Amino acid sequence: MEESDSVSAARHPSAGVAEPSFLGPARDWGSSLLVIAAWGAAASTAIYAIFSVHGVVILAVVAVAVLVAMWFGVFQTFPPSAVVVVLAVGAVATLIVTPPVTNVARNGWLWPAVLVGGMATASVLLVFWERFPAGRLAVVPLVLAAFAFAGMILGSIPSIDVWVIFQQSADGLLHGLNPYNMSFTGVPAGQTSDCFNYLPVTFLATAPSKWLFGDVRWVDGACLLGVGALLTRQVVRRGGGRGQVLLAALVALTPGSLMVVQQAWNEPILLLGLVASAVLMERGRWNWAMVPFGLALATKQHLVLLLPLLLFWPKFGWRRVLGTVGVAAAVSLPWFVINPARFTQCTANFFLGEQAPPKALSIWRILPAPVQMPLLIVGLVLAFGIALWRSPRTPAGFLVSAGTVFVVFDLLNKQTFVNQWWLAATLLVSGIVLGGGTLANNADERELASVP
Repeated sequence: MEESDSVSAARHPSAGVAEPSFLGPARDWGSSLLVIAAWGAAASTAIYAIFSVHGVVILAVVAVAVLVAMWFGVFQTFPPSAVVVVLAVGAVATLIVTPPVTNVARNGWLWPAVLVGGMATASVLLVFWERFPAGRLAVVPLVLAAFAFAGMILGSIPSIDVWVIFQQSADGLLHGLNPYNMSFTGVPAGQTSDCFNYLPVTFLATAPSKWLFGDVRWVDGACLLGVGALLTRQVVRRGGGRGQVLLAALVALTPGSLMVVQQAWNEPILLLGLVASAVLMERGRWNWAMVPFGLALATKQHLVLLLPLLLFWPKFGWRRVLGTVGVAAAVSLPWFVINPARFTQCTANFFLGEQAPPKALSIWRILPAPVQMPLLIVGLVLAFGIALWRSPRTPAGFLVSAGTVFVVFDLLNKQTFVNQWWLAATLLVSGIVLGGGTLANNADERELASVP
C-alpha cells in the first residue's frame, strides 16, 4: 500500500519539501533575513572588534532584524542558494577587509592560513557542482578549514590574557595546582592576570591539548570542525538539499572563526555542546542531550540564560533541566568546595563588580545609567517572549531561540565582545541549518513538539 503524502512527510522530513530555486519564493524571506543578519553580526564584529558608534549601530540593526525575522517565521523554507552564495562572498570579503593578523606575534604560517581560510569559504560555491553529492562536496571546506585553523595556531601567538591563562592553567593542573588559586605571568598590560574567570570545563577541555600538542587552541579548532561535521552529517541523514549541506559545513567558517581559534576563546566548546545537544534531541536521545548541554553550562557563565528556554521545550522539561544542571554541578562543585571564596570571586564577583569595559560591543555605555539594567531586563523578556511564541518547539528551534536571546543580551549587556557575538551568530545559522527545509507545521515537527 502506498503512503499518503502526509504520512510520507512525517516519516521523511525532507519529503514533499521542494528544494528552493536559486532565488527562492519572495514570501519565504524569514530564514534568509535571519542568516544574513547573523552573518552581518559576525562580520561586523570581526571588522569593528572594539567599540565604535557605527559598529554598534550595525549591531542594533542586526538585533532588530533577528527579532523581526523570528516574529514572521524562520522555518518556512530553507534560504535559497543565492543566500548561501551571499554568505560565502561576505565571509571572504570580511577576511580581505580585516584579516586576523593583528594583536598577535606572527610568523610565516599566518598569511597562508588566512589564504586557505578564504579558499575554504569560497569552496562552498561547489554547491552548484551537481556532478557530486553535496555530502561529499562538504568535505572540501571542512578539510581546508582544518588546514586554516592549524596555520592560525602555528603562525601566531596572541597578545591576550585568555591564551596565557589557559596555557598556564594547563601547566598548573599537570603539577596538581588549582587554576582558581593561580596568578598568571606574561599577561599583556591592563588585562586580567590574577583570576581564572571561566568555569571548570574550560580548563579541563583545553588542558589536554596543551599537554599533548603544546597549545590549548587545538581544542577550539577541533570543536569547530566537529560542529561542521556534525551538522553536515545530520543534514545528509535527513536528505537536506545542496545549499543546506554546504551551509552546514560553512558554519565552521562563520566570519570571525579564524580569529576565535587564534585568540583561544572558548566559544567553540560552547557551540559544540549546544549543537551536539540539539542533534541528540533530534535523534530522540533526550536524556543523552543533557550531557553536552551540562558540560557547556559548566564552561561559561552566561549559558545559564538558556535554562528558561529548556523549561518550556517539550520532551525536555524540568526534570531534564535539573539533570542538565546536575551535570554542570558535578563538574563545578568540587572546585567550589576546594576554595569557595576564590571560586566565587573569580567566576562571579569579578564580572558583577566590573565596570563596563570601554571596548565592549554593546550600547550599555552610551545609555543613561538609570535605564541600563531595566532595558536589559525588558530586552531579555522580549527576546524570550518572541522565541517562545514564534519558534517551533524543535531542536532546531531551540538553537535559533538561543541565538536570539544572546543577540539581545549581547547588544544590551555591559561586557560583550567579538566572541560573544560570534557565538550568537553561529547558533542562529546552526539552527536554520538543522531545521531548514522542513515546514514548522509538518507532522514530524508536531511529533517532536508533543509532550510524552
